[in-house]
Amino acid sequence: MKLLLLLTALLGAVSAVQYKDYFVSTLDGLSLHVVVGGSDCAHKEAIVMLHGFPEGWSAWLEMCDYMASEGPYCCVMPDQRGYNLSSAPAAKKEYTYNKLVSDVKAVYDWLPQAGLNGGTTKAWLASHDWGGAISWVFLNQYPQYVRGLLGWNAPHPNVLLNLLQTSEAQRNASSYFLYFTMPPPIPENGLKKDNYTGLVQGVLGNASWVTPQRVHDYVSCWEQGLTGGLNWYRANLEIPPGPPGSNPMDPDRLKHIHSPMTGQYFAEVPVLLFWGKRDTALLWPQWPSETVNWITKDIQVIPLPIDHFSEHYPDMVKGYLFPWMKARSNMP
Repeated sequence: MKLLLLLTALLGAVSAVQYKDYFVSTLDGLSLHVVVGGSDCAHKEAIVMLHGFPEGWSAWLEMCDYMASEGPYCCVMPDQRGYNLSSAPAAKKEYTYNKLVSDVKAVYDWLPQAGLNGGTTKAWLASHDWGGAISWVFLNQYPQYVRGLLGWNAPHPNVLLNLLQTSEAQRNASSYFLYFTMPPPIPENGLKKDNYTGLVQGVLGNASWVTPQRVHDYVSCWEQGLTGGLNWYRANLEIPPGPPGSNPMDPDRLKHIHSPMTGQYFAEVPVLLFWGKRDTALLWPQWPSETVNWITKDIQVIPLPIDHFSEHYPDMVKGYLFPWMKARSNMP
């Protein structure tokens, strides 16, 4: 908790946006840490923002600084199950997609209880990476909760399974699944090696948004534990073993992947999808070109000249974001 208070104080010193911490109970009795960014959030439209692996709520810090300071919005940013200051049960069965979707519903149901979002549960949904995968399922099951989806490299589960079966390039790009789904503590220990050097380089690198404070934020999040985030892979991606003596890291094993997230996840709400074309995990243009087939109404795809972690670059989306949202808002 001292770390949380320090982080909040530092944010207040460098940002015009006010940030406040909450804890939300899930339907199965866990606790989600949620940060709300913005002012007058009782009357402004909320954006529930779902991060991916291996980030936490602060993945949205740059975007929230922009959206809450220059737009009529408040950001609702949970540490999802297994991450940072949220509950992190050890068993992988606690991370099946139905539980993750239920967590998102708990956050939406909490909005009017907390006096946010004009007293309604209907809010925007923003997502990236694993948060994106869960967002497609959520808005399919609960379209009445969602004004529209704002996706940043947000992978659709149906597209994932299809591309792993049909695209050698995507199987190679997703070969890390084979490592992340190994039992603990194998990938945990590898990712922790040399004070998280591999994660720092792979996630943060030399990106323009990275500062020493942001590196500190991310390492502090990882020090809370990596098993929860890795359990998202273990619980929702089932990879059959290869033949005896075969290479356990052979990407062709992913041809036979199974996921309990199989379903017909059509989106019946407006979707604005940003895609970093330099993403080496979710390849352009295959991903967005197939994703549009799962959207029944209103879809706009915007390519961005950046990498996988596209949600950190508000300057690149300023010309699209607010006009698109304003045209689809029905909140006084």
